[in-house]
Amino acid sequence: MSNVSKHSDADRVNIQLMEIGGDYHLLIKDNGSVKKQEEGRGLGLMSMRERVEDLGGNFYLNKENGYRIFITLPAKEREV
Repeated sequence: MSNVSKHSDADRVNIQLMEIGGDYHLLIKDNGSVKKQEEGRGLGLMSMRERVEDLGGNFYLNKENGYRIFITLPAKEREV
Protein backbone atom coordinates (compact mmCIF):
# COMPACT_ATOMS: atom_id res chain seq x y z
CA MET A 1 0.00 0.00 0.00
CA SER A 2 2.89 2.34 0.72
CA ASN A 3 4.33 1.88 -2.78
CA VAL A 4 0.93 2.47 -4.37
CA SER A 5 0.36 5.71 -2.45
CA LYS A 6 3.89 7.01 -3.13
CA HIS A 7 4.47 5.95 -6.73
CA SER A 8 1.17 5.36 -8.45
CA ASP A 9 -1.71 7.36 -9.79
CA ALA A 10 -4.04 4.46 -8.98
CA ASP A 11 -7.38 5.11 -7.37
CA ARG A 12 -8.14 1.42 -6.68
CA VAL A 13 -6.15 -1.39 -5.10
CA ASN A 14 -7.34 -4.96 -4.71
CA ILE A 15 -5.61 -7.37 -2.31
CA GLN A 16 -6.49 -11.06 -2.15
CA LEU A 17 -4.94 -13.67 0.15
CA MET A 18 -5.84 -17.35 -0.15
CA GLU A 19 -4.47 -20.68 1.01
CA ILE A 20 -4.50 -23.22 -1.80
CA GLY A 21 -2.86 -26.65 -1.79
CA GLY A 22 -0.42 -25.95 1.03
CA ASP A 23 0.63 -22.54 -0.29
CA TYR A 24 -0.42 -18.99 0.42
CA HIS A 25 -1.31 -16.95 -2.66
CA LEU A 26 -1.22 -13.17 -2.46
CA LEU A 27 -2.42 -10.97 -5.31
CA ILE A 28 -2.02 -7.21 -5.19
CA LYS A 29 -3.32 -5.24 -8.16
CA ASP A 30 -4.01 -1.60 -8.89
CA ASN A 31 -5.25 0.44 -11.82
CA GLY A 32 -2.33 2.88 -11.95
CA SER A 33 0.02 3.58 -14.81
CA VAL A 34 3.72 2.73 -14.97
CA LYS A 35 5.94 5.80 -14.99
CA LYS A 36 9.00 5.60 -17.22
CA GLN A 37 11.46 6.35 -14.40
CA GLU A 38 9.83 3.72 -12.17
CA GLU A 39 9.68 0.56 -14.22
CA GLY A 40 9.60 -1.96 -11.38
CA ARG A 41 13.23 -1.67 -10.27
CA GLY A 42 12.76 0.25 -7.05
CA LEU A 43 14.03 -0.84 -3.67
CA GLY A 44 10.51 -1.62 -2.45
CA LEU A 45 9.83 -4.18 -5.17
CA MET A 46 13.36 -5.62 -4.99
CA SER A 47 13.04 -6.00 -1.22
CA MET A 48 9.67 -7.71 -1.60
CA ARG A 49 11.14 -10.14 -4.15
CA GLU A 50 14.13 -10.92 -1.90
CA ARG A 51 11.96 -11.53 1.16
CA VAL A 52 9.61 -13.82 -0.77
CA GLU A 53 12.49 -15.82 -2.26
CA ASP A 54 14.21 -16.10 1.14
CA LEU A 55 10.99 -17.73 2.43
CA GLY A 56 10.98 -20.25 -0.44
CA GLY A 57 8.27 -18.50 -2.43
CA ASN A 58 7.82 -17.02 -5.89
CA PHE A 59 7.30 -13.38 -6.89
CA TYR A 60 5.75 -12.35 -10.21
CA LEU A 61 5.27 -8.80 -11.46
CA ASN A 62 3.11 -7.70 -14.40
CA LYS A 63 2.82 -4.06 -15.41
CA GLU A 64 0.06 -4.23 -18.04
CA ASN A 65 -3.10 -2.28 -17.14
CA GLY A 66 -1.69 -1.31 -13.74
CA TYR A 67 0.59 -3.26 -11.45
CA ARG A 68 -0.12 -6.90 -10.65
CA ILE A 69 2.03 -8.59 -8.01
CA PHE A 70 1.43 -12.30 -7.47
CA ILE A 71 3.25 -14.00 -4.61
CA THR A 72 3.19 -17.63 -3.54
CA LEU A 73 4.61 -18.76 -0.20
CA PRO A 74 4.67 -22.21 1.36
CA ALA A 75 2.14 -22.42 4.17
CA LYS A 76 4.44 -24.77 6.08
CA GLU A 77 8.18 -24.83 6.31
CA ARG A 78 9.48 -27.27 3.71
CA GLU A 79 12.21 -29.74 4.51
CA VAL A 80 15.44 -29.37 2.60
